[in-house]
Amino acid sequence: MIFEFIIIFILLFIILGLVYQFMYDIYMGVFIVCTTFYFCYVVVKVVFYMRRKKKTRETQIAPITKTNSVKTEIKETPKIEKKEDKNLETLKVFIQKNVKQGFQTSVIKEALTKQGWPKELVEQALKESK
Repeated sequence: MIFEFIIIFILLFIILGLVYQFMYDIYMGVFIVCTTFYFCYVVVKVVFYMRRKKKTRETQIAPITKTNSVKTEIKETPKIEKKEDKNLETLKVFIQKNVKQGFQTSVIKEALTKQGWPKELVEQALKESK
């Protein structure tokens, strides 16, 4: 935007210089017309720039509207249970392997909970692996 202003100003300055050099009698009229055009152009560009900036700001900060949502019960899907079963089987194998290596179940339980395994799943795997 600033680049456009500078280019137009330079072009108008060149036109004024040529008019002053070769047609001195109409210089003042051309000067007034050119400066009026330039200032009108700048005002129009600034107004459109501010409007566009305001619209983008409004779209970015859109107010959050409350909607009435219907609560529905979430049914457990068998896919999740299968995933938990896989995790349970993995834990059972891990626990059995470590018990055979001589680790106590309390140490195994602490290690698994520190690694982020759910406590209930670890306890269930411990009960089923015995």
